[in-house]
Amino acid sequence: MSSDLNVVHSFLVKPMKGTDGHKHLGGTRFTKNQLSAKSNLNELFSKLFDNAEKECRIEIALNANSAGAAKNDFRDLLINYIKKPTLAAARKIATRLESVTTNRSSQGLLFLASGKKASSHKVVVARFPAEEGIRANQGKGKLTLEFLEEVFLKSHRTYKSALFVDSSLTGGFWSGWAVDKQLNSQDTEMSNYWITDFLAGDFKNTAAAGSKMLATALREASKIAENIEVQNEIASAATLAKKLAGKMTSVNQFAKEFGLSDTALALIRKQFPKPSQLDVSFQLDISEFQRHAPRRTMRFNNGASVSADTEVFDKVFEVEELNDLGKVRVTAEGVVQNQKLSKSK
Repeated sequence: MSSDLNVVHSFLVKPMKGTDGHKHLGGTRFTKNQLSAKSNLNELFSKLFDNAEKECRIEIALNANSAGAAKNDFRDLLINYIKKPTLAAARKIATRLESVTTNRSSQGLLFLASGKKASSHKVVVARFPAEEGIRANQGKGKLTLEFLEEVFLKSHRTYKSALFVDSSLTGGFWSGWAVDKQLNSQDTEMSNYWITDFLAGDFKNTAAAGSKMLATALREASKIAENIEVQNEIASAATLAKKLAGKMTSVNQFAKEFGLSDTALALIRKQFPKPSQLDVSFQLDISEFQRHAPRRTMRFNNGASVSADTEVFDKVFEVEELNDLGKVRVTAEGVVQNQKLSKSK
């Protein structure tokens, strides 16, 4: 389904949290006709607008205010902008972003792109860091260099974007989709302001729910796996899950991250009634994950078994391969705390 871009607003937004902010924040406006006359800008903004559905894959929901009323400050500004996409209406959104941006974040370029998708209103809100660069001019027999400030880099790895599509300006625009590349970096605190503070929202699929869903799927898939190699794949991935703690992931991304085979992934996919659930993003809560996949157990054909908490299994036991037929030697060192008798399985 095609989208139709009508207008774009842009602002250079600086870290202004804790200050009065820019009372007259400068910005610029491009209409559909103006963009058509500027081929490079038209191509840039059209890609930003048209590709939003592909890039914004994290489902978000805008929160009601602290009193529980059906009111959200960002949503109010967004709907006013959709009704009348003026520079003044766009400036209020840009000023809001400035008010929650700290000095830990660099200044950035904010883009508001508004248009239609079929009979629905569509708005893309995107922020890219404004960097520094050098422009090289090649002349006859000489090269001149010019230092440039506030350079906009569309390819920057820490861009942020949010997409909102709805037909109703009264009861709609309470949910949308977002992408925040910084959430996959080590500094999640710095990036949380985009969804939590600026959009006044939260992940639709919470960290706890998504982490439980993933852990349960891995646990159940390991039970039905008949091939020992596939069982090992799934168990190893569960053990390594702590590497993604606090980062955004999905079932498919998790499988790709740890190189799970098609066979292992097929077993995991069987645990989900809807294929779309495999691409739903969430922030991995490692404590919740380990709560639902707490133990990793290895059983042998001689009747023995070894078990440990999933996240420390590889540290507790040393597994040495003895031949190509799957024979291994498992060793562990520690102080015996207790011994128990239990029913055989």
